[in-house]
Amino acid sequence: MSAAWWRSHSGRGAEQAAWDTTVQTNRIDDLARAHTLEGTPRHKGEAVAAAQRNLTAVTHLHDQHVTTHAARGHLHRLAASLVTLDKAQRTLQQGIWDIAAARRAQHDPARGPWNGYDEQQATADLTPALTTGEARIAHLRQNHLDATHQALTTLIPQLTDTPRDGHRHYAIRQYLAPLDLLRQDLNTLASLIDTRRRTCTELRTRLDKGPRYGQDPATAHDLAAAEEDLRSLERRYAGTQTEFALSVTLGRTFDQVRNPPPPDATSAAQHPVDAAPRPFRRTAPTAPTGHDPATATALRPVPAAHGGRTAGA
Repeated sequence: MSAAWWRSHSGRGAEQAAWDTTVQTNRIDDLARAHTLEGTPRHKGEAVAAAQRNLTAVTHLHDQHVTTHAARGHLHRLAASLVTLDKAQRTLQQGIWDIAAARRAQHDPARGPWNGYDEQQATADLTPALTTGEARIAHLRQNHLDATHQALTTLIPQLTDTPRDGHRHYAIRQYLAPLDLLRQDLNTLASLIDTRRRTCTELRTRLDKGPRYGQDPATAHDLAAAEEDLRSLERRYAGTQTEFALSVTLGRTFDQVRNPPPPDATSAAQHPVDAAPRPFRRTAPTAPTGHDPATATALRPVPAAHGGRTAGA
């Protein structure tokens, strides 16, 4: 289920699943043909054993990919849940603030200036509502984190005894969110796109003005093939940008699962039991785990014609 969820959002995940299915089908066909070979029993037995080994290796690789995709799917779904909870918390805080502001606006100046007593009376019922709502959201957040942590340790048992700040933790993080490899792919694709654009420009020049001395003449078919290659590279670049953004999200969410943020230690100070303080705009919740401005900065657009390298260089 989680593996399918990941593949529905990740183009590379879907490609990997399709490739695994094709290769596995081919190895099954090889095994079936090995059983029908003619020849000595020894020759037939060796062919069957070799085909079985190949099928076992491919099946093992397929199972590894399913595990990886399932882990990424759990993290992706958790990230979406955390974004929803962050939005709910901001909505709650904004609603409390708006109610308090509306009550202040209803104050009759003829009764004198708004003072601390008025503030306490007007907002006495808001503080418990805010505290209860935030506690409920924090409880839901922790439940999501715990469920995902349990799912990950089931899929990747070595997480159980892996220190949260050790090398193995970062190795697993890099495996689930391979940002370095994706950066290399982006840089390579940017270079190929730039080269292909120059090729298209050169072919157009030959078609319009004719080839220079020593050049082969260009045809409309050559230009069409080059432009199709360029479009294919640009699609691959855009897809890799999406993979990079997804991996940024996965890495940050993995860190949250492994190192959950501490409970809000300021709530007691903000809501003393013997007073009903004025609800105020708190610091905005932690930035949602998603495609934030930092991610956008790392993911520059496809390079312009004759441009340089790009994407998180």
